[in-house]
Amino acid sequence: MNLIISQERSLNKAQGLLHHFHKNCVLIIDRLPEINEKKYILNAASIIISKEFELTDIISKVSTCSAVWCVSENLLPLAAKIEKIFNIHNISESAANILSNKYEFDQLCVKIGHSSFVPKSIIPKSLNDLYYFGNSPILVKATCGAGGNVFFPGDNQNNPRFEFRRWNNVSQFIQYMRAENLLDHFFYINSNGIQKNNFSMKKAYFLVQEFCPTNDPCFVTTGFVRNGKVEISLLSKMAKAPILYDHKKSVIDNHAPSEIITRDSAIWTITPSEISPNVYSKIYNFLQDIIDELKISTMFFSGPDFHISGEELKAIDFNPRPSGWLNLINDKMGMTLIPSIITGGFTNFSMLPNYYLWGCLHARSGVIKNFQPPQSLLQNFNTENSKIGNGTNVPEYINLQNKNFNINVTITSDSQKKLIADYETANQLFQDSIEYY
Repeated sequence: MNLIISQERSLNKAQGLLHHFHKNCVLIIDRLPEINEKKYILNAASIIISKEFELTDIISKVSTCSAVWCVSENLLPLAAKIEKIFNIHNISESAANILSNKYEFDQLCVKIGHSSFVPKSIIPKSLNDLYYFGNSPILVKATCGAGGNVFFPGDNQNNPRFEFRRWNNVSQFIQYMRAENLLDHFFYINSNGIQKNNFSMKKAYFLVQEFCPTNDPCFVTTGFVRNGKVEISLLSKMAKAPILYDHKKSVIDNHAPSEIITRDSAIWTITPSEISPNVYSKIYNFLQDIIDELKISTMFFSGPDFHISGEELKAIDFNPRPSGWLNLINDKMGMTLIPSIITGGFTNFSMLPNYYLWGCLHARSGVIKNFQPPQSLLQNFNTENSKIGNGTNVPEYINLQNKNFNINVTITSDSQKKLIADYETANQLFQDSIEYY
């Protein structure tokens, strides 16, 4: 029996696994979602609700286990403990702890000789620690979680005060934190840690790292580890979201290399010809070295985002789980991609039959009076999009991580040029479908 471990907020990443292991899997989650919105969970043979993901409670309800699939990286240490109980030699507890902590992952890269691949980073506990960065731009984020989540008490994930924001230098960051009376609390958290219920109370800290801009969209890897060997299932490019989207420009030209808030606008698949053999070799060897060091046998992974400047690569965030992006393409391919990856029928991104793009739809800010989209636009809407209509507020900053205004499309084409053009058309159709007050 396969165990699939997920927090309710991450269930979209489990959809392909649940469909593939239909009735040959047990789903372990912290709370039940609205069934009508996520009917795919009914593919599980049974569902275990464990609010605190308590190991003893879970094990008491599981009689057999052949594999553990974790789709929430903060739960990977729990998955490793379950594997150990059932004598599954896959991911050790020490490897799980490293992969579920962004700072520990960066330190691992330094340890194995890949310091040039990761940004300089620290967990500052005093002003002196912060001055480590001199006058360089910095970024602040929690040691666990993804870009769509914030940890600082009272913060707004859709418009964070300081997490996932670019600061021109340490002095600017300190000045802001003092003006908001947040600096002492920031250092207190980094001395003691912070815990959140929706991250299973995993202790987190605030990581400060050098900001890595990229003049061009970054490369993103998505893949699978089979018997200790890395397979890159998807190779994609990702553009950062600008504050003001220009509908007269392409998604590539709208890419914002150093926007104040670092969120994403769109991601799309590419072919081998769009990456130099030298850069691809560096990326692959980097990933394989990590898997070799951690001695991992089987695992989906998403990321890192590789920011490229000339021949220099910076790897940002490695997620030991399948991505929402992979699941969207799996859906477009009739639920065949993830099964093919697991069974070994699909082993390389060059095998994709088409090009795919996932992007948010941009429109000018304001309050919607009427929204009448054409069917040609609606047919590419994602099922978990926000409901919009009369009274909906269109925010100033639209991005893929915005949970209040989550209007995204997944587009398929046999030509990358047409794929990008179709996304531009979708953005214009979206804007033209809105009447404002």
